[in-house]
Amino acid sequence: MSTSSLEDANALAMAASGAQTLVSTAAGIPPVAFQTFDRRLAISAAWAPTSGTLTMTGIWLAQGQTINAITFMSGAQAEATGTHLWYAIYRADTLALLAQSTDNTGAAAFGASLSFRQALTAPVVLPYTGLYYLGINVTASTVPTLLNLTSGVTTNLGAVASTAPILAATSTGSLTAAAPNPAGALTTIVQCLWAGVD
Repeated sequence: MSTSSLEDANALAMAASGAQTLVSTAAGIPPVAFQTFDRRLAISAAWAPTSGTLTMTGIWLAQGQTINAITFMSGAQAEATGTHLWYAIYRADTLALLAQSTDNTGAAAFGASLSFRQALTAPVVLPYTGLYYLGINVTASTVPTLLNLTSGVTTNLGAVASTAPILAATSTGSLTAAAPNPAGALTTIVQCLWAGVD
């Protein structure tokens, strides 16, 4: 991964100090240590990913950090008639799977206007400082809408080589219980999903 020395130093300092960008102690709201972007910047919660398709959002994380769980946040539309729901974390350089949550087979597991946390099947220690992808797959007749920051164009999100890396994308389709390893080729989208890790 190509990073500046300042970015590396900031990420390492945050990881070493245990600094958290977003912490909640309110009942029912899970703690989030690091997030894809400040959720106050989200401008939409009306976009729903395609059922059975891996959707990826970029997040900058530090080497040595332990990730136990991933959180996404829904909009007004809840999941309905669902059969599979899971999260995953991927390397951005190779699209190799690092960890996946348990597959949630509840028909309506992801409710409306909800911060929904899923623990990984095993904690993962991050191997480098830099960009990672947090992935979500929902296989359902009605997929929940997700909190996001929508860009006007895909160009600034990595759609062309000069603006790499890709920051928001769809990947493998026709998914059920298991996260693909590696993930399929990325197709840039304009929706940067809000997500967090702890």
